[in-house]
Amino acid sequence: MIFSESASTRTAAASLVALLVLADAEARSAPLVAQSFGFMHAPGRGEEFTELGTSSPSADTAAKLQARYPSIGEVQLYCTPFSGPRFAYIDGTFYKLNQKARREGAYVSTSEGRKELLDIDKPPSPIAGDFLLILNLDRDAGEAC
Repeated sequence: MIFSESASTRTAAASLVALLVLADAEARSAPLVAQSFGFMHAPGRGEEFTELGTSSPSADTAAKLQARYPSIGEVQLYCTPFSGPRFAYIDGTFYKLNQKARREGAYVSTSEGRKELLDIDKPPSPIAGDFLLILNLDRDAGEAC
């Protein structure tokens, strides 16, 4: 049996591949959304906050970010109620903003599973060492709660 592939079949297959590639690229570029923040107290015992406030940097902070770090794109800020942990999502990575978020084993739950939080004041953070800007982000995150 000889299989003959028509031009329309090749075009349809190529279109399908192109759509799958575009959908995959779009899914990768979509920002993750934090659903909860948690940390372990001891082996097998932990605490998880599911009530999260979200905000964006204030206009002043956003202007400073753009001027100093033009390569930074997506920034989303999060906080938990009652002056709890605050953290930021910057270009695909979650960072700890305040001392309460710096607990050992802190994590964020997303639709893609648990993600580790990195210290915002240490590399590979794009704003490591810029303590005034980190304080501004922490303040802006707190505005959501």
